[in-house]
Amino acid sequence: MVFITWLSSGSKAYLPVIKKRTDILVRIGGNRYAIEFQCSVIPEAEFMERSRAYQSIGIKPI
Repeated sequence: MVFITWLSSGSKAYLPVIKKRTDILVRIGGNRYAIEFQCSVIPEAEFMERSRAYQSIGIKPI
């Protein structure tokens, strides 16, 4: 069942350019967003590295 036709998403999308797998990758219009859920605490440096990696390929981390 499709509720929203202008939104495209994928669960556990692998991004080979940055060698990362995002929990959810959403495309809205021409923009892509990475959504990650953390069940445990991660170091701030790792969080920042992930965010920069997404941004380097034009994906906005949420």
